[in-house]
Amino acid sequence: MKADCLLLATLIVVVVADFYDSKYDSFDVQPLLENDRILLSYTKCFLDEGPCTPDAKDFKSKFHNIKFKFN
Repeated sequence: MKADCLLLATLIVVVVADFYDSKYDSFDVQPLLENDRILLSYTKCFLDEGPCTPDAKDFKSKFHNIKFKFN
């Protein structure tokens, strides 16, 4: 039984690791927060009130994952 649980846990870790995108692991949010123009642009993108940069569009599509990680 313990071996089955260990095997299942290992498989889950491997599958989840394959879906994890580390593209923005080193993204520094501080410059974005300090620049009102860029922050407003991202905010308008997230609220569907303006155009999106490629990075903002990518963040928007993954927002549920980001929100989940910090709750």
